[in-house]
Amino acid sequence: MAQAELLRQFIIFTGPNLGASDDPNHPIVQFWSRDATLLAASYPYLLHLCLSLAAYHLAYLASNTPLKRSRYIALAKDHFSMGLIQTNEALSQIDAPNCGSLYVSTVLVCFCVFAAGSTGSDDLFVCPANGNSPHSSLSLARGTRLMRQLFEEQVLFSGLTEALGSGKAPPDGPHPTYICEGFARVDWAGPVEKLRNVIVSDSHTRNEDFVRSLETITNIYEATFGNADGSVKCPLHYKSVLIGFT
Repeated sequence: MAQAELLRQFIIFTGPNLGASDDPNHPIVQFWSRDATLLAASYPYLLHLCLSLAAYHLAYLASNTPLKRSRYIALAKDHFSMGLIQTNEALSQIDAPNCGSLYVSTVLVCFCVFAAGSTGSDDLFVCPANGNSPHSSLSLARGTRLMRQLFEEQVLFSGLTEALGSGKAPPDGPHPTYICEGFARVDWAGPVEKLRNVIVSDSHTRNEDFVRSLETITNIYEATFGNADGSVKCPLHYKSVLIGFT
């Protein structure tokens, strides 16, 4: 029953959320709500990761119900653990037929890591605050990028994964991506400025690296959602779609 509940959640709610569009016929919405689970029927590791993300979504929605939230988090961790182990095993035998499912799996691994939240006060997601050890999220993101480099787009994004291909170039007009593609705007400037203040207030030796990384994130947010007056002043190649739960 738990798996059925999580699968329903992913197909009806979590998956469509990942599409960043209110249009149910948008190709990315269709992929996450339909094609991802069809693909998962042939690849158990992908199914586990879909169920893990759905469980994290339900845990988020049950924030005011501690027992339900704890149950969903436990389910999310169990499915994530199994999905991660099986994904790593499959990666040792990656080829043209399974590269698409493994690409989607590595994307979902990243989503699940972010959905699980920070592991502690030193965890900034993109790097450890103490700078003493590499950060797992970065290695996961690099794994996704590596697959883009190993396989041609027509191989990686074919069949059920076709919607994830570039298809068309990012909008090149002067307006933020959320206007061009019709998704909700996020008020990002305040939280990003608070993060900047935290970074510059510390005397860490890698502060300059952290500030440069934050500048990239700031440009992506500005290109996607616009700045305070709704305009885009950063280079237009930063246009992107950011994903979050609602």
